[in-house]
Formats: sequence, C-alpha cells, structure tokens
Amino acid sequence: MDDILRDFISEANESIEALDQALVRFEREPEDPDLLSEIFRVMHTIKGTCGFLGLGRLAAVAHAGENILGQFRDGALKPDQSSVSAVLDAVDLIKRLLAELESHGVEQPGDDSALIQRLNAIADAGPAEAPQAVSQEPLATRIGGLSSVDCAVEIALAKARAASEGVRFHAIQEDTLNASVRDAVWAAVSGDPATDMKTLLAGLDIDSDSELRLLISCLEHGFAELGLDAATIAEVVAALAVDIPDAAQDQAPQNAPSSSPAGSSVAAQTIRVQVESLEQLMNVASELVLIRNQLLQTLRGQPESPFAGPLQRLNHVTTELQESVMTTRMQPISAAWAKLPRLARDLAIELDKRIDIVMQGEETELDRQVLEQIKDPLTHMIRNAADHGLESPGERARAGKPETGRIQLSARHEGSHIVIEVADDGRGLAVAKIRAKALAQDLITPAEAESMSEAKIQQLIFHAGFSTAAAITGVSGRGVGMDVVRTNIEKIGGTVELTSTEGKGTRFTVRIPLTLTIVSALIVDCCGERFALPQASVVELVGVGGGSGRAIETINGAPVLRLRDRLLPLVPMQELMGLDQPSRDDERSILVVRVGAFSYGIIVDRVFDTEEIVVKPAASVLRSIPYYSGATILGDGAVIMILDPKGIASRISTSPSAEAEDTETAAAADSHNVQLLIVRGQGEALKATPLQLVSRIEEIDASCVEYANGKPVMQYRGQLMPLVGLEGEAVCLEQSVSRPVVVFEDDSRAIGLLVGEIVDIVETPLHQQFRTTARGALGSLVINDHVTDIIDIAHYWSEAVAASGAGPAKASGKRRALIIDPSHFQRNLLSPLLAMAGFEVVTAEDSVSANEAIERGPAFDIILADAWISEADLPASSQAPVIGLYDHERADVPHAGASFRETANRLDRDGLLAAIDAALRPARNAA
Repeated sequence: MDDILRDFISEANESIEALDQALVRFEREPEDPDLLSEIFRVMHTIKGTCGFLGLGRLAAVAHAGENILGQFRDGALKPDQSSVSAVLDAVDLIKRLLAELESHGVEQPGDDSALIQRLNAIADAGPAEAPQAVSQEPLATRIGGLSSVDCAVEIALAKARAASEGVRFHAIQEDTLNASVRDAVWAAVSGDPATDMKTLLAGLDIDSDSELRLLISCLEHGFAELGLDAATIAEVVAALAVDIPDAAQDQAPQNAPSSSPAGSSVAAQTIRVQVESLEQLMNVASELVLIRNQLLQTLRGQPESPFAGPLQRLNHVTTELQESVMTTRMQPISAAWAKLPRLARDLAIELDKRIDIVMQGEETELDRQVLEQIKDPLTHMIRNAADHGLESPGERARAGKPETGRIQLSARHEGSHIVIEVADDGRGLAVAKIRAKALAQDLITPAEAESMSEAKIQQLIFHAGFSTAAAITGVSGRGVGMDVVRTNIEKIGGTVELTSTEGKGTRFTVRIPLTLTIVSALIVDCCGERFALPQASVVELVGVGGGSGRAIETINGAPVLRLRDRLLPLVPMQELMGLDQPSRDDERSILVVRVGAFSYGIIVDRVFDTEEIVVKPAASVLRSIPYYSGATILGDGAVIMILDPKGIASRISTSPSAEAEDTETAAAADSHNVQLLIVRGQGEALKATPLQLVSRIEEIDASCVEYANGKPVMQYRGQLMPLVGLEGEAVCLEQSVSRPVVVFEDDSRAIGLLVGEIVDIVETPLHQQFRTTARGALGSLVINDHVTDIIDIAHYWSEAVAASGAGPAKASGKRRALIIDPSHFQRNLLSPLLAMAGFEVVTAEDSVSANEAIERGPAFDIILADAWISEADLPASSQAPVIGLYDHERADVPHAGASFRETANRLDRDGLLAAIDAALRPARNAA
C-alpha cells in the first residue's frame, strides 16, 4: 500500500467517525446550518479524493449520500428519520469499504446498486425544477451552488498536488489553499467583476502561469466529475477571466525562492505519528525509568557521591520526559464515546423507544491502551440500559415520567483513576424477577433466595449466561453482557459497582487506572522476598505488634484486625506465597487494600518505599496464578512480581461483590463519620484534615524547595505547586532532613501543606466541641483522648492561590445542607466547614443527582450550588433557600451566579457562613 492511499485511509476513518456522530446530532437539530455544512464538506471531500484515487465504489456511494445532503442544504428536502437513516447506511458502507481497502490494499469488487438506488430515490423525491427555467438561471445556480464549487475545488487540488508540476501546492496549508481557490471560483461564477483568480491567489505565491494553467485544467476535470456539460464548463473557465500566456511563452523563472510569509504563518502545528512509533518511544522511556531507578538506588548507598547533583537533575529530566511521553498516549474519552449516540439512536428505532443520551466530561483523558479496552464494556452497558432499563413511552407516561428516556454518561478524574458512570432513569432492576430467574437457572437455592438481600440479588446480573429477557432478540436475551463488562474491566485493573432503585433507574460506576504502563507502587517485603503493590489500590498502612497497640485476632480460623470498630479480613503474604521462613513476632505492617467497595488487609514484614515501576507482562508459566498482574525490574536490577489486589481478594471466602453490600451498609450506619488524617506541626499540637481531601502525601527535603516570586514552591507532576507551612510557619527545611507534605489537588491546581509528622488515620463524627478563633482552624475535637484542631483547608488554599482572609466561624443549628458542585475537591472542601457548623451534609455532583437527593428526603434547610449550575434546574418542590457559590476567579465573570438570588464566595469562610445564616434567618423567625 503506497503512502498516499495509507494517508487517505487514516484521514477518511477519522472523518467518517466524526460524520457518524454529526448526523445523529443533525437529526435532532436540523435547523443548524453550520452542522449541515460540516457534514456536507466531509462527505464531498471523501467523494472527491476517492474519485482522484480511482476508488469507484467508494466514490459512487459517497456521491449518492452527498446528493441527499445537497438537497438538505438547498432546502429541497426536509430531513426525517428515513432520509437520515439512509445517509447513515451509506456511512456504514463507506466504513466497510475502507476496512476492506485497508486489509487488501485495493478496492474489492461488489454491488452497491440497491443502496445507491435507495439514496437516489430519496434525493429525487425533492421538488422538481422546471426545465425551461434552467437556461435562464445564473451560472452559479446551474453548476450547483457553493457546495458544488467546494467539491470541484477539492477534486481539482487533489489532482494538482499529485501532478509533477504541482509540487508548489504542497507548500501551502491545505485549508488555506482550498478556501482561497474556492473563493476565487465562486467570485468568478457569481459575476464579481472586481476580482479574478490571479489576483486572489497572488498572496499564496501561486502566480506563475504554468501553475495557474495546471489549476484551471484540474478545475475543468473537477466540474466534469460533478456531471456538468462541456458548454457549462467552458462558461466557468471563461468566467474566471485569467489571461494566461501559452506554455511556450511562459519564461517566468521557476527557481526563485518564495518570499511570501503566508505559508509559514499558517503552517500546521500538528503532525501525524504512527502508533508503533509512540509505542517504541514509550518503551524507550520505560527503560530510561528503570535506569534512573538503578542510579538512584546506587546514590542512596553513596549519598556524598560527586554524581549526586547530576543524578538528581537526571531524575527530574526523566520524570518530565516520562510525563511528556505519557501525554502523547493520552486521548480524550470522547474517542470511546463517539459511537454511542449512533448506537442509542439505532436502539431507539429498533426498540420503538425514545432515548436521549447525555455526556459529561468528554474531555477527560486516559491512556489509549485503556481506552481501547473500555469500548466494548461501554457498548454493552448502553445496550442493556436501552433494552432492560428504559421503559417504552407509554409505560413512562403511566409512571409519571417524560416519554423520552435518559441515559447519562459522565467521566472524571479521581486520583490515579478514571471514574465512569453510566446511569439511566428507567425501571431499575426488578429484584423479584432476578430472584425468580436465578432460581430457574439453579444459580441459587431456595434457602439462599430467602436470605439474600436485594443488593446481593442485583449482583447476580454479572453472572455468566444470566439474562432476564423473555426472548432472544437482536439486542439481548443471550446472557452475554454484564459478565463481559466485569471481566473486561477487571482485566485492566478496574472495578464495576452497581446501584439500582426499582422504578427510578440504575447506575453503574466503573473505576479504571489512568495507564497500565508506568505506575506508582509500594515495594514490600515478606520473608526476605520483595513484591510491588500498585499504590492506587492502597488505602492506608497499619502497624501491628511491637509497640503499636494493635494485634491480629482470629475468628473461625481466619485472621482479622479490629480497625476503627470494624473487622478487617487479612491475607498473610507468607501463606499466600508459600514462603517457608517462620512468622515474625515483632512489629509487622498491614496494607489496607480496597477493591471496589471491598476492603481487606495484606500482612507483610515491612514496607520499603514508593517507586515508579515499569509494568512488564508476567512469564507465561506464571500467568495462570491469579495473585500476579505482571513483573518489574527494581533499581538494583532485581526482578520482582507485581501483586494483583483483585486476585488476592479471591483468596478470602467472602467475595468482593457480596462483601460490598455489607461495607456499604456499615458505611450508611456511620454516615456521619469522617476519616481524618492526623498530623503534627513543629510543636506537639495535633491537627486533622478530612482524608477525602488529601490527594497524595510526599516526602521532601531542602533540595525539593524552590522559589517563584519569593514564594516557596516545588515541582509536582510537571507544574509548580505552592508550599505553605502549618500554623503559619515559614517553609524552611534543614539539609538532609525530610518532611512530609500533604498535597491537596483540584483539577489542574494543587497546594502542598508542610507538616512535621504523619500521626494516624482515624474515623470520627465531625461535631464541633470547641469553637476556635485561630487562623487556619475550623474548631477542635477530642480524638483518641487528645485535643485536635480541624484544619481549615480553604484558609490555606486561599493563602496559596487566592490570598483571602479568615476569621471566626459562626455556628448554626443542627440542619441539613446540600452541596451541588461538579468538582469532587470543592464538595469535600465545603463539607467539613458545614459539618463543624452543625449541619448534616449531603453532596451531589450535578442537578440530576441533586434532584434525586431532594426527592429522597428528608427536606434540606439550605442548598449551596456552584454558580454555573442554574437554579431553574432544581425542583420547585424544594423550599430551601439556594446560594450560588463562586471563587475569586469567577467573581468578575458576568455569567457566574446570574441565575441565583443569593451568592457567596466559597473560599470566604466567614462570608459563606454569614450568607447561610442570613438565608436561614426568616425560617428561624417564623419558627
């Protein structure tokens, strides 16, 4: 396959994917002329290029589809489901022909006459033009308008670039050249006497007679391919009014260099790179990371080495290179979602339903390797939601719902994971129906059916071969679906969680890692053997034995740990791996690992450090062992195995899916409890911050601290992160002394809070026991018999990012508050403030989930919503006052808070509490 054909296939595939999605949008928005113009341009570009390359089948199908689009554009045909479906069928055929062309290198023979006749019949159904009026029409109308000129120019320029004498056409950016030629031809055929082609193209350095002669010849060919007769083509050429000498008289110098800067000013800013080249670059970067790790391991043994400085610099450069290479592999998740609107549309037609698919977070990026793995699971979930979840229009009307069902997809970053949610507002999972089907298929016994809770019964939909469909159809009924979803997602280290309310809808939450190539891992030791465990799965580290005050207990022969009034099942690494060395009696470490909603502990002898590791596939003889997900090479050259948290969880008798319900039940019982990270400043005073706000804990020394505009900063993931000291202390580190930094991160911004010591993680209700006036504190609690101040993260965030003040907090009565904000960080930032002020806090990420919380009740006393969310989206049944929230970056934006009667700065603690107090005052007075 030559390079021209390969480039055409690549560009055509990109264009046809965009066309597929755009047509579905056009069916919903037929009055959008820009959208229609874009669809038409893509189709006729494919047609023109196919004609030039001699791809007759592709050109014929594209031409027939373009005829209908032309009728849409001219207003002669009104788009409806039938005509749009016909164009989509043409797009599907073009996809198949492109796939065959890519596989065989040449266009395969075939008969497409049935589809072409169908397309032509729809196009011919438009109003017929009067024959006698044709000769009286202007030239621009007779040639088919601007769309035909655009198409002819596409064909002409493709032919001109391929000609040996058309080499200078390649020096001009394609879009600029196409637009200039199109404007010149359109001006000529429209009768504009003030311009001609030679004048308009002179600025692009195409003013030699030989090049203009070639362009005119190619334009004649382009109009001929559109079906114009010779007389009309001659009239077009005459209208161009270009006086070109004969070729023999053309003595213009051809070797003069171009002096026009026009080409360079519009030069393309992107290049097309083969995926294989990116993979090779990733492999080289991975090897460089391994070498970096080996050098740093050597440096740890010789800290006074003269190579310490260069190696630290190499470490920074390698990290930057690694992140840059990872960025080249990142793609927006919209690439995986592109086919879903078309899928939902086709399912709606097939199932005779009305389906609206809504997407949020399309710009969220993840590794292309992960992206490919989630396409099939997403397709299965959309099909299940359309078939099993959403009701027919009649059923929805009887249930008091809108006739159009809604499927909502959302994606967001949470630490080193991507969280994807697929939710519908349909009938939900029918527990009785699932129970009956499971009994009929002997998946459970009658005794189990009576004892199983609703959540456990709902989990049965993930069982292979399970389906509640009454009959096998083209959409469902074969029992292949949700088991494929769970299997494929677990293969890439992800998890699937299910929540469903009968009559209201179902929500699937998928958590997957950002990348599978280079990950941050904890290096642990057991009986002299080292292992790596992905840090993203580790919740916390707990010491047992020795002077820790904790001990491992045994229940029914299984080891457990009492951790914050809960029993945590344990897996001893020594027994798991069959290691012979006797168990240690001194202090050991427990890695608390979470798989979905299930948590358990892994007992190891000690934990070494966190290290960026390169994931290598495990040897074939080890792939059948479920406890390993791969291997890696450490800095000292040792090859160690990477543990698979999901596989180890299978060692425990209670399955994660079954345990998830118990975990969620316990969490619901302790819904007022909050996990707190306890730290110590330079003195002995203890401080605490909600663990859900913490993004990461880093260990830094004096060499990591730099200064920007006189403010201390450190390099964090390729950006400068401000550093602030706890209790207002100056950020000043002694040489060779490490200090922990607690990182708080919100989207693209982060700050680091320098502390003296990480003490513990505890779980306790956030009920203020002592009000404080200290800057940077929300109040005080008694935690484990010690007075502990709750850190006001908003104060430090404002100090580092917005430089706003703080002051004493005003307490309110015990009431319920709802926080609506799309930012996970901002929701968690406000929660402790309101909890310390005596509120029971509920959070929601959008108006849909907020409405669900409002409908569930009890009633809320106050609602705090991000200022970019409209108050009109909230249900009228809610009588709670609503306050729109903005921050220092939005205060001067006209749209922010425009839909709210009351607004407040989310970072101004006193102002926000005062606004809440003022909003609640009428209710108190009425009481």
